[in-house]
Amino acid sequence: MRIIFTTGILLSIVVSGFSQDELFVLHNKISINLFSYMQRAIVIDKNDFYPMVMHGLIYTHQIVPDRYVRVRFDYFQKNIDRSVPHEYYYDTHFYSDIDMGVGYVAGFGEKKVKPYLAADLVLISALIYTETGGRDAGTYEKRQVRRLGISVLPAVGVTIQVSTIVSFSVETNFELGYARENGTDFTWAADDIPLEKPVKQSLFISRWNPVGMLAFELSF
Repeated sequence: MRIIFTTGILLSIVVSGFSQDELFVLHNKISINLFSYMQRAIVIDKNDFYPMVMHGLIYTHQIVPDRYVRVRFDYFQKNIDRSVPHEYYYDTHFYSDIDMGVGYVAGFGEKKVKPYLAADLVLISALIYTETGGRDAGTYEKRQVRRLGISVLPAVGVTIQVSTIVSFSVETNFELGYARENGTDFTWAADDIPLEKPVKQSLFISRWNPVGMLAFELSF
């Protein structure tokens, strides 16, 4: 009788442990950002949309039902080179940024297709390099700046639950921020003295990302 009683207690403890484990597992999620279509000013004074592939990770933790906090890391690099070296003409634009943020997510409903609202506070760090013009063009400019800033990223999205641990999410977002740029600007024009001057300026960031995230997600 004691053996049966002891075995029952042990089984209860084990089952209870597994149940708590399963509950804990469902509270955490890792997301891989497979694809985005985002707005960036890679070419100076021109805000265009660019595709980005496999460029971000997001960790999400459920704090209460339908309410989550998340931490995100995004990296993007783009090089546009339309130079014609043998004609001494340069048209190069290089852009890379690392964004790190924390955010809050509010989900709605318990269905397999679940809409949500989110807001992230993001630290921005970007490197921007441009080189345009040349000898035959009569003008030449080379600029390299480092951008540091902060932004707020409100988002609207939908999560599609495939199984207990696998899901996909897609969201669109709009970014508003402020940043400082520091660097150098070198200019040359025919019949003029080449000039290099420091770049120190502030700017406001406003950009819409139609597909801010298309993510593959694993709960654990």
